[in-house]
Order: sequence, then structure tokens, then C-alpha cells
Amino acid sequence: MVERGLLSSNRLIPTSIAALSSNADIEDLFDEDDYLNLYNKTFAASLTKSDLPPGDRIVKRLENQQGEFVHGEVAETLLRGYSDITMTDATLDRFAELIDVLNQTLGT
Repeated sequence: MVERGLLSSNRLIPTSIAALSSNADIEDLFDEDDYLNLYNKTFAASLTKSDLPPGDRIVKRLENQQGEFVHGEVAETLLRGYSDITMTDATLDRFAELIDVLNQTLGT
């Protein structure tokens, strides 16, 4: 899109945010334990990291273990209960880094 003049290169967000893989989803910004806590709360489960197969994407690991699920339901749990949910510094730092990167694309 940049080469075709449809998108300015300063609007691209690098895939290196928080050292995530190039295949990362927004859910991968969460520390694994934080996302699992949200998942468990959403689906009345009690999974831990050790219950999941190896991999670099939390959603894919969960799907490989439990089957497909609606990611939006986990997001809704966070949106509706955010005041009662605490996140690790790792999660907060990753989201702060993303916001910083987003702000940089708006500055030019």
C-alpha cells in the first residue's frame, strides 16, 4: 500500500512492539497469566499456562487445547469488569508501548 501511494509509511506500526512475533494478535499484548485469568473468568474455566500446548500466540494455544472460542467474549469480560481486574506490569507496559507507537503515527 505504501508503494502504491495508498498509505504513508509513517502510519505503519512495527511488529516489534513488546518483542511480539510477527503473527501476534492484540491478545498477545497481555501477559499470558493475565489473558488466562480473563479467559477463565469468561468461560468459568481454571486453565494455567502449563495446561496449554507450546506456542507463541495465546489464542492459538487456547484453541488448540479447548477449541475455538469467541475472542470478543473475553474482551467483553474486560470491558464490563475492568475496575475489578488487575493486570501485571508486563501487560500494562506492552499496552503503553503500543499507545506510544500509535501516538507517533499521529504526530506527522
